[in-house]
Amino acid sequence: MLDATNLALFRLSSIPIDRAVPNEALRCNVAWVRGLESPTLLLSDRQLAAFRRGESVQGERSTRGVPGALLAATEVELAPSASADWCFGLDAGLDARQVVALERRLGGGDRAGPALQEAIASDLAADRARLYSHVAAADGLQVTEDAVEDARQLANALFNAMRGGTFVDNGRVDCADFRDYLGQVAPLLPQRVTWDDWPETCSRGQLVERAEHSGDLDLERLAREYLPLTFSRRHGDPSRPWNQFVIDTQTPDGAARLRYEGNWRDIFQNWEALLHSFPAFAEAAVVKFVNATTRDGHNPYRVTREGFDWEVPDLEDPWAYIGYWGDHQVIYLQRLLDLCESYQPGTLAQLLRRPLFVFADVPYRLAGYSELRTRPNETISFDAGRDAEIRAQVQESGNEARLLPAGPRGSAAPRRVGLGEKLLIPILGKLSHFVKDLGIWMNTQRPEWNDANNALVGHGVSVVTTAYLARHCETVRGLVANSGDAPIPMSVAGAQHLRETTAVLADDITSVTARSLLDRLGELGTRYRAAVYSDNEATHRVVDVSVDEVLRFLDRARQWLLATVAANRREDGLVHAYNLLAFDDAGEVTARRLPLMLEGQVAALASGALSTKEAVELLDALAASPLRREDLGSYLLYPDRELPAFLAKAVVGEDEVERSDLLRRLLDEGCEQIVLCDGAGVVRFAPHLHNAERLARVCEQLALPKEECEELAELYERVFDHAAFTGRSGAFFGYEGLGCVYWHMVSKLRLAVVELWRQAKDSGVPETVLTQIQQHYADIRQGLGVDLEPAQYGAFSSDPYSHTPSQAGVRQPGMTGQVKEDLVARRLELGLRVEQGRLRFGEALHPGRALAAATERSLGAATGCEVAAGAIGFSVCGVPVTLRIGEQADAIVWMDDGRAIAIQAAQFDRDMSLALFGRTGQITRIDVTVRSAGD
Repeated sequence: MLDATNLALFRLSSIPIDRAVPNEALRCNVAWVRGLESPTLLLSDRQLAAFRRGESVQGERSTRGVPGALLAATEVELAPSASADWCFGLDAGLDARQVVALERRLGGGDRAGPALQEAIASDLAADRARLYSHVAAADGLQVTEDAVEDARQLANALFNAMRGGTFVDNGRVDCADFRDYLGQVAPLLPQRVTWDDWPETCSRGQLVERAEHSGDLDLERLAREYLPLTFSRRHGDPSRPWNQFVIDTQTPDGAARLRYEGNWRDIFQNWEALLHSFPAFAEAAVVKFVNATTRDGHNPYRVTREGFDWEVPDLEDPWAYIGYWGDHQVIYLQRLLDLCESYQPGTLAQLLRRPLFVFADVPYRLAGYSELRTRPNETISFDAGRDAEIRAQVQESGNEARLLPAGPRGSAAPRRVGLGEKLLIPILGKLSHFVKDLGIWMNTQRPEWNDANNALVGHGVSVVTTAYLARHCETVRGLVANSGDAPIPMSVAGAQHLRETTAVLADDITSVTARSLLDRLGELGTRYRAAVYSDNEATHRVVDVSVDEVLRFLDRARQWLLATVAANRREDGLVHAYNLLAFDDAGEVTARRLPLMLEGQVAALASGALSTKEAVELLDALAASPLRREDLGSYLLYPDRELPAFLAKAVVGEDEVERSDLLRRLLDEGCEQIVLCDGAGVVRFAPHLHNAERLARVCEQLALPKEECEELAELYERVFDHAAFTGRSGAFFGYEGLGCVYWHMVSKLRLAVVELWRQAKDSGVPETVLTQIQQHYADIRQGLGVDLEPAQYGAFSSDPYSHTPSQAGVRQPGMTGQVKEDLVARRLELGLRVEQGRLRFGEALHPGRALAAATERSLGAATGCEVAAGAIGFSVCGVPVTLRIGEQADAIVWMDDGRAIAIQAAQFDRDMSLALFGRTGQITRIDVTVRSAGD
C-alpha cells in the first residue's frame, strides 16, 4: 500500500516457473478508493467475519502469500434524502512508470478530490454512450409501453454484437485498415496495389468495385470477404481449450480495434442478425463463409479476421479433439444466402461462375466408406506433416498459406473455383452419408449444433440436418435457376460426383433399400475424396456442367430428403430428431429411434418440409407432449426421465455370467481388471472401465484372444447401451441436460413459427388456420420468460439466459445464441419484409404495447426522436421508425432535405430501399401505419 494515496499494489515478487532461472515480475495490479472519509483499508478478506459480527477491524498496509483484496470500512451518516458517493478503481498489468503516474494523479491537488470523481463519472458516461451507440447502430433500441421488453431488445442486440461484432462508422470502410488487413492475410499483396488514388474511406460497394477493376483476383476476393467489425470478443464454450474470453475493443490510441474471432457454430449466426442492420455486407459474410470450407465439403472450427484455424490432436488435453461439424454448415449458410438474395438480388448469381473462391487446406482426411462402416467413431486422420508445413509457411507468407494451393505448396496461387462448385460440394458431401428414411449419418467426429448430443457421433443419424439440407437445396436451386443459361464450371472430380449422385438418386424411392443406397452414395463420396486428396491436376481441370444438370440434381436430392423427413413423422404428429444406425447380421441397415427432442420439431418447421396443415398439427401435438414445461409455459429440450440408481449400473446379469465361460474364468481366477463380484454376489464391470476404449486397452494388456475381446465388447454394450448415449441429454441435469429448458432452441421455435405464419399468410390459407398459428406463436413468445417475475424466472427477465434446469432458475446470462433468433423474429413480428431488394411493412404479428404518452428518445442514429402517444418506436438500418396500428398500410419518409414522401401501402421502391439499406443518411425518419394480424 502506498500510504500517501491509499493506492494498493498486488504483485508477485517473481514469476514462478519450473526452470531454475530468474523471472522478474515487473508488472502489478492496482486498486484504490476515493470518496470516503478516512476509511480503514484491508488488503485481504481475513477480517470479514469480524466485520460481520460488528467488531472493529484493523487496517492492513501489507500482506504476503494470501489472496489480495481491497476492502474499505467506514461509517456514513445520512440525513433524509441525502446521498453519499464513493468509487473504487482497479487496473491490471501496470508497469512501474504507470504506477508512478497513477500515484501522482491520485495525490495531486484537486484532482484527488471531487474533480477526480467528476472525471471518472465523465469517463463512465462516455463509455456508456459508446456502448449505446453500438446497440443503436444494430437497431437494438426500441420504445414501447413495456420497459422490460425494450430492455430485453437492447440486451439481445448488445450480446449479439459482443459475440459477432458490429460495424464502425455507419458501415464505411477505412481504406487504411483494409490495407492493414491485406498485410495481415497476405503480406505481399499490398505491394501489388497502387494506393495513391485510394480515398480515406469508401462504401463497401466502392471497395469491391475498385478491387474488381484492378483485375487482381486475390485483391477482389479479399475485398469481397472483408468485414470491418469491432466489439467482437473471442467466445465459445469455455470448456474448450482454446476459448480464452478476450474483450479487445480498442487500440492503444483509443481507436476502435477492427477484429473478430469466434467458433464457426456461433459467429455466423450472430452475423445474420447484424446484417439486417448492415445489409451491404451480406455478400461479404457469404464469401467469408464459403472460402473457409474444405475441398471435401466441410469446415474448420475457428473463424478470425485473418482467416480460420482448425483443432489439432493433443493427447495430454482431454478437451482437444479434431473433426468436422454438422448442420451448422447447412442452416447458417442457407440463411445467409437467403438474406443476401433478399437484400441484394442477383449478386450471388453473378459469382456462381467466377473463379473467385478458394478452399481451406485443413489437414484432415475423412476415411473411405468401408472404414466409416467399421469404425464410425474414428473416421478422420490428422496429417501432422502437412499441418506443420502449413503453419511454417504461415509465418512467412501470412494466413493465405492456409488455403489449398493450385500446385506445389509454397510456389502456387490458391486453387480457385466458382461459387457454384463451392455451394454444391457440401451438399454432395452430406448426401454421400445419406441413409434413406433415417437421415444424414453423423460420422465426422463432431456433433450437430447441439453439444448435448455430441455422443451420437458415429452411430447417430440426423433428421435435423436432413430437414435443413432440404431447405438449403431449395435455396441453392433458386440461385442457380435465376442465374441464366450459361453452364456452371466445376472440377472434373466435382462434376463426376454430381452426375453420378444424380444417377443414383434417379432410382424409384420406394424400390431402393437403405443399405443399397448408402453403399452406392458412400462409394461415390469415397472416390470423390480420394480424387481431391490426391492433388492430381487432372481431377481439378475445369469442365462445364449445364444448369439443367445442376437443377436436376438439386430437385432429386430434395425429393429424397423430404421423403426421409416424412418417414420420421411419429404417430402423435411430432418428428424424430435423431436415429441410431446399425447393420444387422445380413448387412442390412437397422435403426433405433431416440427419445423425443425439441430440435426435431424446430427443424421440421423451419425447413419447409411440412405443409401448413401438418405444421399446425405438429404445434398442437407439441403443446400436449412431454416436452411441455407448464410451470414456465415453455418447452424442454428433451423430456425429463429417471436415470439408473448407482447400484443398478454396470451390473452383469446372472444369465450373462452363466452363459460366458470367459466371465466365469475371470471370476474364478480373481482377475478384477474386467469384472468383479461385490459382497451381495452381484457381478459388475470394474469401476475403471468408463467406456469401451478402456475395456479394449485392458483386454490388450491381458492378451485375451480376439474372439474373447469381441465377446466382452458385445456384453459391455448390452450392459451400458453406449450406442444410445447422447451426452448431456442422457446423463446431465444442467446445461442442455435432462429437464432443461434451453432458451436458444425455444427461440428457434419462435422464429420458425413466425416464419410459418408469414408464409401461410402469403399463401392465402383460411383465417382459422392463421389464427391457430398466431395462438401458438403468442404462447411460445409468452413462454420465453420476458413477462415472468424474477422469482419465477430466476433473474431479472430483461436479460436473456442460456438454460433453465428443473431444479433452479435461469443460468448463464447473456452470451447465448438465443439473442440472434429473437432479433430476427422481432423484425418479422413487426411486419418488416425485404423481397427482391425492396422493403415493405406488412401486417404486424406482435407490435408491442403502444405508448400511453408521447416521449423523446434516441432511436438508431438519431437522438431526441419524438415517439407520439399510440405509437411505438424502433429503427431500421439506423433510421428511426415510428409505427402505429391502423386500418391500412401507408408510410411517410422524411428526407435529409426536409421533404416528406408518401409511400403507398408502405411498399418502398428499389431506390428508396437502397438509400435505407446503404445507410446513406438521405432518409432521416420513417412514420408508418400497418394493420395488426387478425384485424
